[in-house]
This record gives sequence, structure tokens and C-alpha cells, in this order.
Amino acid sequence: MKESIIVSSLLGSLCIYLLVINFFETAAMLLLFGIYPGGVTAINPQIMLLGYTAVGLFVIGMLLTPPITKLIATRHPRQQA
Repeated sequence: MKESIIVSSLLGSLCIYLLVINFFETAAMLLLFGIYPGGVTAINPQIMLLGYTAVGLFVIGMLLTPPITKLIATRHPRQQA
């Protein structure tokens, strides 16, 4: 019971802190428009596309790693000596 109170209190404090510093607004401006927090200059669109591509490939790789390793293990079983 005490743990749940402490965890909920910490999460509430984190949410209040993030709202005070406008984290959600600055994150949306950075991800959607490429505007740095506290600035008015935008990131080059090609660099943003490169970053989105890298993140997308990383996520796809993480999602496909278990099925690929399972497929390889069933096709090429290791022989014991």
C-alpha cells in the first residue's frame, strides 16, 4: 500500500513538472515542425527525415528480431556432438 502511494505521488509530481515546463508542447513542436525548444529556427527537413527513418528502422528491427531468430533456429537446428 505504501509503495503504491509513493509511486502515484512521484508520477503526479512528474506530470505537474512536465506541465510546468511545457514539455508536451515543446516535444510536439520538435517532432512535428522541427523547432528547437526555446528557439524559432527549424531543423533541416532532410535531417528530420533521416532521423525519422533511423528511428523507424530501429523499431522495425526490434519487432522483427524474435521472429527471424526463431525462423533461423527452426530451419537450421544445431547439431550436438
